[in-house]
Amino acid sequence: SCFIFSPAINIIMPNMSFYNLPREHQSICLSFCTALANIGAMFGTYYAILFMSAFKGFSFVMFGKTFITAQLMPGFTGIMIILFGFLVFFFNLRDKKEATEE
Repeated sequence: SCFIFSPAINIIMPNMSFYNLPREHQSICLSFCTALANIGAMFGTYYAILFMSAFKGFSFVMFGKTFITAQLMPGFTGIMIILFGFLVFFFNLRDKKEATEE
């Protein structure tokens, strides 16, 4: 599933900064989005190291295959991306509803 959803995520994520790009100060907005993405990548790497060290030696068997921590990390990341995608979707619906009520 990682290889199925990865191209869609790689296309959508870089273009999110253009979603509500204001007409004024576009370069400042894009610079902020880039800086925030880099900070997120730094924290993501840090939390991946914490995750790997916290579950060192952990493994389980599913469908006759043994899974270790390095194999769980992409699955955990994928689940979090899907959950946050739904969260952003519902926030967007809420914002649209509030905008139409005004």
